[in-house]
Amino acid sequence: MSSFETLSYQHFINILKNQNNIYDAGNMLFPIVRFPGNMKQLIRLSQGRLNEKDFPFVILSTLSYILILTYESNLNVIKKTLTTSYLTNRRGKAWDKTIEETAPETLLGMLRKHSNDSVTYIEDMIFKHRNLRNALSHGLFWYENENIFYVDNIARARDL
Repeated sequence: MSSFETLSYQHFINILKNQNNIYDAGNMLFPIVRFPGNMKQLIRLSQGRLNEKDFPFVILSTLSYILILTYESNLNVIKKTLTTSYLTNRRGKAWDKTIEETAPETLLGMLRKHSNDSVTYIEDMIFKHRNLRNALSHGLFWYENENIFYVDNIARARDL
């Protein structure tokens, strides 16, 4: 493995470690936001920087970021794993490094074409929550009456 590849993989490991820390931080929020008393305590501890009106949006923005990061990191792990020097497609050739820049649908098309195994699991993982991911990342959601709604089709809203 070249020094460039070694450095590239080290950077990738650093990214995964950082993402793990972000997931852990997000998981710490769930028990807090489930109970109204916890929210009031956090607002009190914020010394005036938070209020009951803004608190749901602080939590929503944090959880949205974590959901988007989860989706994107799963894709990136697949792409980076495919381009290691040890994996080959069914023709015995190394995967092209440009796969790391491909869109999810293009990636799945390549996997279907060049993989020995079914890619159904990967398709389910990538596309299961695609509409939710798109709504959150493009700002197509809102908070109303203690519920979060998102638009997966401009005429149809869904309750989160």
